[in-house]
Amino acid sequence: MRIESLGDAIGAKNKWELRGMDAIALYLAKKYGWTIEHCRALSIENLLVALHEELKNHRNPNLIPVLDVVSDCFDNLKKIAKR
Repeated sequence: MRIESLGDAIGAKNKWELRGMDAIALYLAKKYGWTIEHCRALSIENLLVALHEELKNHRNPNLIPVLDVVSDCFDNLKKIAKR
């Protein structure tokens, strides 16, 4: 799995020179108002949650198993919240 490929796609879509994790950090900073430092410090698990919608629309077959895990986590959290 290469989450960096999503960053490449985000950078290209926004016509940035940034690619990979740098593009992801900038995207998240703009989307959520977080600092670049905060975005860079996120664990891979937290990045996957923060980028859930973007990953859903990204057509990288290597990320599909990860999306299934993230979706399962969301489903489990919803069940716990309803208790």
